[in-house]
Amino acid sequence: MIKSPKNITTFGALERFWTATNFNESKINVFAQDIIKKETRTGITLMALVFFCLLVSAAFIDRFVSLGGPSSYAYLLLAVLCLHVFLASQHSQDLEVLYLLAISLLVISSTTLVLLAHKSGSFSPTFYAGIALLFIFIPFVPWGLREASLVSFLIYLVITLSILSSNHQFSSDSIILLQFFMLSTAFIVLTMVGRNTDMRRNEIIGQYSLQKSHAEMQLLSYKDSLTDIWNRRYLQEKFYYISSQIKQLRKPYYFILFDIDNFKQINDTYGHDYGDHILQWTAESFSKGLKHGDYFFRIGGDEFAFVITSEPLRLLQTGTGELSKEVEQIGKIEHATVAISFGMITVLPEEKEELREVYKKADKALYAAKRHEGSWLVAGDVSAPDLDQSIGYAFETTQPLGGNE
Repeated sequence: MIKSPKNITTFGALERFWTATNFNESKINVFAQDIIKKETRTGITLMALVFFCLLVSAAFIDRFVSLGGPSSYAYLLLAVLCLHVFLASQHSQDLEVLYLLAISLLVISSTTLVLLAHKSGSFSPTFYAGIALLFIFIPFVPWGLREASLVSFLIYLVITLSILSSNHQFSSDSIILLQFFMLSTAFIVLTMVGRNTDMRRNEIIGQYSLQKSHAEMQLLSYKDSLTDIWNRRYLQEKFYYISSQIKQLRKPYYFILFDIDNFKQINDTYGHDYGDHILQWTAESFSKGLKHGDYFFRIGGDEFAFVITSEPLRLLQTGTGELSKEVEQIGKIEHATVAISFGMITVLPEEKEELREVYKKADKALYAAKRHEGSWLVAGDVSAPDLDQSIGYAFETTQPLGGNE
């Protein structure tokens, strides 16, 4: 049977109040899980502590003011149960277990109240106050209307069945009054729960949207708008995290700086729009060879950087070749080739790495590479004393990369 739009709308409106954990979107459900779990634990803790204080006070009054009434022991036993629920809620990580703890406390408390009523033979004001407190405690736990209705029904069922099985110990009028009292109290409480559930859902959705927008804005602030790769800010803020992650793998990594030779002349000769295209082609060409765990940055202008653990020479040769193809196929006829200079530093796992020092040595290697025509790589160690003399240190590179002379 196909649901009508009206039924779907009604069901969707009811669902806002019915459950506090299902948002019909997996990402929001995951986001809300920890929030709801934390709020539930806080609610059960508060409920158990308030309940404990009230029960201890009631036991004291019953014991000393009422001259040793029999219900004082029942109050103390319930207070012990409250302490147990309090301690168990602090260690439980399962939302369903937390719900069961709250339900157990409320249902067992209702059973104890009925037993006390049987013992006294009447519904005293203290009994009605206890029943009201049981229902009032329900909104302490941030569950939806579904769970709150179940708890209310269990409390109502336990009390009603126990009273009806008492062989006419209580008068019909008092039972009818008790029924009206429980149903009206439950209705008021469930109305509050539904309202709280709707407000909580809207609050969680708002928090998720705000966090999502913040993450998107942060991502945009880390991306270079022209080339869509990571920018200088991302390198500066995340370098320590990136290097630490690689260090845990006990692997060396390569920090590579490169720029396009004579880029200012390209801009001045062919225009800034064409220069932007060169930068975009450069980012696209070198991105093709990146492996998982490799990072590619645009530092600014025509300067780029890599932090990689994969084979560096193959990446640089592939990227240079792809860029040459782009320039030949799409670039201006009079601009046939692009030369790139690379400066590379190898950082071993046991070496302390600071971005400033690594960048400085890679920059020196880059300028050493610029002394050669064509696309050249100068490579060395982070601890190399003079990288100007380190041509071919890591790779025996006797020919320019990409075959350019």
